[in-house]
Amino acid sequence: MNFFQDKKIMQEKSQESQMKLLKNLLQDETANDRILEWGGRLALENNYWEIAENIFSCLLERRKKVIDLFCLGESLLNQLRCKEAEECFLEALNQISEPCLLLFKINKYLGQIYVLNKNYSMAEEYYNKAHTLNPDSLSLQFHRALLKLKERNYEESENLFQKIVKSSPELSRAWLGLAISRYFLGDEEIALACLNRCLDLDPNNIKAYQLQERWSPSHLLTPLEEHFKFLV
Repeated sequence: MNFFQDKKIMQEKSQESQMKLLKNLLQDETANDRILEWGGRLALENNYWEIAENIFSCLLERRKKVIDLFCLGESLLNQLRCKEAEECFLEALNQISEPCLLLFKINKYLGQIYVLNKNYSMAEEYYNKAHTLNPDSLSLQFHRALLKLKERNYEESENLFQKIVKSSPELSRAWLGLAISRYFLGDEEIALACLNRCLDLDPNNIKAYQLQERWSPSHLLTPLEEHFKFLV
């Protein structure tokens, strides 16, 4: 399986060829753990969630490492199999004793799972744990802002999105989140300005154009739940 050791060659393959070779990798009895892990990470990078699940399930049976539990949980979460992903992350959590990047990611993913399950208090708990480990993470800040929106705490979501756009003004999704927060605070003029800023940064953002249409005078105020899909 020397072919899989050449990352550059593999990445130049078409998606169909990549998927076929990764599937074959699982059936190759000569593939060692290092090659399997590399194939699994490639599957994760390219959103081949089911293939990644199969590879890391195989690795977990063979060597029982915490990284395999984490990667399996990640592949399950991206398939929205939240209960199974939660079990993987909680088991991985019990095996980590020292602060590390992996611990941060597990806590963040657990927060995301509880948001999807509408268990906002648990989501807050795990996001806070992740924040303690990596307070500068923009991804975490974005998810915490989304949580505040779902809790209808518009002042706090607006505050968090403001912090994100101040530190990284190029992030169009943060401007979109800020626009939604301002909209539900009753400041439609600033909301539209934020929405226009999002479109300046990402002119091809179809969701922002759809939201702009919904906010036109001919439409009624759109319920909050309808806005979340524009941030996904």
